[in-house]
Amino acid sequence: MPQGKETVMMAFYGRSRSLRKTIRACTYVCAWGVVKMDLGHAPTWEEYWTWWGQSPSTTARDVRAFTACVPDGVKVGDVWGLLEPSVTEKLDRDALVPLLSSTPWRFA
Repeated sequence: MPQGKETVMMAFYGRSRSLRKTIRACTYVCAWGVVKMDLGHAPTWEEYWTWWGQSPSTTARDVRAFTACVPDGVKVGDVWGLLEPSVTEKLDRDALVPLLSSTPWRFA
């Protein structure tokens, strides 16, 4: 595939070779972005799991899936930054999955 044509979702799968991790990582990116938009800043781990009402161990599993899908040094905020310009003020959560499958991947 020519460079620049790979999407976020394709890059996640290509790196992890696990559909389960890809789905979990994509969900984490979207969930993190929802919290960021609501709080107005990048959430801490505690803010994230408190906002969603989930346990720290569930958040840790989400983060492990994400890190399995991205190169070293890429943060969830970096990936959200690829999607954020296409997300409107009134967040349409159903629109996030198509963004993951259509937004070009820009990290090595």
